[in-house]
Amino acid sequence: LLAAVSSVPLITLLSLLLPAFKVGVRTHLAFLTRWEALADMLDRLTDGAAVWDRAGRCRYQNRTLAHLLATDAERMRIERVLAYLARRMLLQPGAGDHLVSADSLEITLVTAATRYRLQATYAAGLDAAEPWVLVLVQTARRLMPPELLRTRYGLTPRQSEVAQRLAEGQSDGAIARALGISRRTAEHHAEAVRLSIGVRSRAALVAALQGGV
Repeated sequence: LLAAVSSVPLITLLSLLLPAFKVGVRTHLAFLTRWEALADMLDRLTDGAAVWDRAGRCRYQNRTLAHLLATDAERMRIERVLAYLARRMLLQPGAGDHLVSADSLEITLVTAATRYRLQATYAAGLDAAEPWVLVLVQTARRLMPPELLRTRYGLTPRQSEVAQRLAEGQSDGAIARALGISRRTAEHHAEAVRLSIGVRSRAALVAALQGGV
């Protein structure tokens, strides 16, 4: 066989290999184009994001995640949890796992600095033959402690409870059920909180409560 191949003119051999070579180059360039587009999209996110390959290696972290890791003293712990989520997705755990749905895995991580919501999912469109995993990291806004709410705005203990729930995005009905009060009373407390803080709308109230630490 080697003798037969060696007797084939080089130009003929190259002409036989050229089509496959061209296909390989086009595939590689298409992959790079998709990868660059994905990286550009991830860098535009306000949430942290990272991509893992099938071997469980982190192939990309967006700028938000890089900043988040650089500013949290528990960086190594966060990185371990990120890798754990990615590998769990790659192992395709059973549907009986209480953390897993058909196509995603979610967990909450609390550090001394803040509270994170991590969600892993499959990243489609990179390579149909290889599973890739995308992990998104959302940072929970830090809410003003109840004691500080009371002293800063002169709220009653009940009003500070309502303010905390408003900052979490709960509706008047949800607040009423959680605190065992009527909806009308919950609305009254919410209005009192709004007036005490000095804002004109519910959206402005939530923004003030979330940004007040």
